[in-house]
Amino acid sequence: MKLPLFFLVFLVVVITCPVSALHLSSSTVDPWGPVTPGTPVTANFEIDATNFLLRDDLQFFTQLENQTWTYTIIVGGIESPKPSQGGRVFTIPGSELGSVGYESPYEKVPAPTVSVRCTLTGTAPGVKQTTSKILFLVQVLDSYSRCLTTPRIERTVIVIAQDTVPTPFPAKLSDAVTPVTPAPAMGNTGNISPGTRSTERTPVKSENRWSEEQDKKQADQNSSLDQIIQMFKNFFGMTS
Repeated sequence: MKLPLFFLVFLVVVITCPVSALHLSSSTVDPWGPVTPGTPVTANFEIDATNFLLRDDLQFFTQLENQTWTYTIIVGGIESPKPSQGGRVFTIPGSELGSVGYESPYEKVPAPTVSVRCTLTGTAPGVKQTTSKILFLVQVLDSYSRCLTTPRIERTVIVIAQDTVPTPFPAKLSDAVTPVTPAPAMGNTGNISPGTRSTERTPVKSENRWSEEQDKKQADQNSSLDQIIQMFKNFFGMTS
C-alpha cells in the first residue's frame, strides 16, 4: 500500500520541524524548604533560551500571591532590563528572544546566546491542607498559543497548612506550667478566708495527761511483779 505524497511530506515536516530550546542555567529560592501561608518568597533564576524560535513565545506562571516579575533579556552578552510585570502569568514574545545566525561565502556567524534572568517575589498562598504549589513555571507557546509539553521548566514549593504547624516548645518550663490558685482555708467560725491559709491545728493530748498515763502503766507493771514475787515466796515457805 502506497502512502499519499502529501502525507509523506507532512510527516517529514513534523519530524524535522525545529522547536525552541530552554535550559535552566541557575536558580535560588529564599526561604528554602516548606513555608506557611503568607510567607514572603523570592526566586532568582536564569533561563538559557539560545536558538529560541521567532514564532514561539515564552510564558511564565506562578501560584504565589502578590506576584512581581522583574526580568532582563540578555542577547550576545548585552543586557536589556525590562519593566516589572505583575500577575500570575506574563509572556515574552519570541521577537524579543528569537535570533538567527547566517552563513556567507566568507564566514559563518552562529546565532548569539540568549538568556532571561528573572526575579520573582510573592507570598505563599493559603491552603486548607499541606500541598505543593508551583513556584515558577516556564513553558513555550507555539504560533497558535498552545502550550508545548516540552521544553518545560518547573519548580515547586511546599505550603504547610496552619493547623498542622507544631506549637513551639516553651523557652522556660515555668512558661508551660499553669499557676495554681491556693485553696481557701476555713476560719474559726467556719467562714472561708480567701487567699489565706489556716493556722489552726487539730487538738492533741497535753504532755501532763500523757505523763500521767505512763506513770499509771508503770505502777500496774510494778504491782503485777510484786504479786508474782509474793506467790513465789509463799510456795517455798519463805517470809519477807
